[in-house]
Amino acid sequence: MSVPVRFGMAGDFIVFRKTARGRSEIATNERGLDRRLRPLLILIDGQVTVGRLLQLAGPLGARREHFDELVAHGMIEAVGEAAGEADAEAIGGEGREFRAQDGAQDGGEEVLAGADGEYEERDPYERFAAGQKYLNETIAGKVGLKGTFFVLKIARCGTAEDLIALLPEFEQIMTRRFDADYAQHCRAIAENLLAP
Repeated sequence: MSVPVRFGMAGDFIVFRKTARGRSEIATNERGLDRRLRPLLILIDGQVTVGRLLQLAGPLGARREHFDELVAHGMIEAVGEAAGEADAEAIGGEGREFRAQDGAQDGGEEVLAGADGEYEERDPYERFAAGQKYLNETIAGKVGLKGTFFVLKIARCGTAEDLIALLPEFEQIMTRRFDADYAQHCRAIAENLLAP
């Protein structure tokens, strides 16, 4: 069992990634992870800092202690810290570098960027599974039965690109149910999950 990360002044700059257990939970939901932790687990990708994740998922109820819970469940692990404040604020910009923490294992995946800011593309299935789960849970949880036809459209999708094509309609549905700002926020989360 991992020791929970205790956030100090630099806590916003820590970068987490999913463990094998976390990836399995996203794909199968076999461990029945608490629903309030699932959106945060979906967003964790080994590239985005805690501070940025809290900005993205804060409106969905994400809190700092949720990172501790995910670590304690063995779903995520810390892989490094953003090199600086400006880098930590960027979600997909150039030049992001991370310092690997001692003991962080690659597990066959390249998660740390070089000086050129290039990353290895994420697995297409992981992108699709995370995006599909987010869209399904958001529509079912926030829109309810009125979103049934959209959920059926999601079920017909076979790739992350198919899901990306549905994002304008997803944003329209969320705008009708809530407001434009919240809809744009939800779409941004979906785009981040589906991006290579």
